[in-house]
Amino acid sequence: METLLIRGLRLFAYHGVNEDEKRLGQYFVLDITAQLDASAACSSDFLADTVSYAALLKTARSAFTSVRCDLLERAAQLVADAVLENFPPLRELTVRVLKPDAPIAAEFAAVGVEIVRQRHEALRVTPDRRRAVLALGANLGDAAATLRSSCAAMKNLPNTELVAASSVYKTAPFACDTPQPDYLNACVLLETALSPHTLLGALLGIEAAHGRERPYPNAPRTLDLDLLLYEGASLSTAELTVPHPRMAERAFVLVPLRDLFPQGDAPGFVFSTEIDDSGVTRTSHILY
Repeated sequence: METLLIRGLRLFAYHGVNEDEKRLGQYFVLDITAQLDASAACSSDFLADTVSYAALLKTARSAFTSVRCDLLERAAQLVADAVLENFPPLRELTVRVLKPDAPIAAEFAAVGVEIVRQRHEALRVTPDRRRAVLALGANLGDAAATLRSSCAAMKNLPNTELVAASSVYKTAPFACDTPQPDYLNACVLLETALSPHTLLGALLGIEAAHGRERPYPNAPRTLDLDLLLYEGASLSTAELTVPHPRMAERAFVLVPLRDLFPQGDAPGFVFSTEIDDSGVTRTSHILY
């Protein structure tokens, strides 16, 4: 068994229980230690036989900076989930998160946490694949290209298949106080063995890879991925609620959802197909 090391990865993020930490942000330092069988790479000298440092670093950065957590434990877990999901050769991962500028009245080099996760802990797959329904939206940059790219990323998730997609619709921004571009919206149906929370973590990583930022509520966005439904699951946690609590109020969700379920029989959500679709316009864009 070999060890892959990343030391002193300095990242700016918005984690912490204090409001100033979430508003102003600060620098953190990550150390990552990964265990894998790289014996083939030792002989072949081929990158394909091991894990790319650059790719692992990019995944860790996206997972760590894509959301704002109260606790370093949660931020470290997001990194562990994303890395283990995206790099199957890794068997065990240690993630250390240090906070050099923690607002504590004492002299110290850094405070932080360290977690160790094995692959079987991090994947948390269900015994069988389940259906999951996602809503996609974008209104910054080349929105159509971003939606297609996000679908390509979903198709590469482990133990997951993208089985159907709605048409793409153009809609006006919803509940926005300032003018912003119209959205492109769609829904997709996945079959996945990833658990709801693991799937959510993967979706956050895809958003981050496409430049998603969250400066304020209902801000324009390069990509928005919402987990609407997960077959057999009814959850309400700090990170995730399924079925999505407001999906029945939004035509830009219900109209593409009707494409996938013309009888209104989505998994865990039965809805009327008689929808006020004013302001929701089908486009010529194709998701995949």
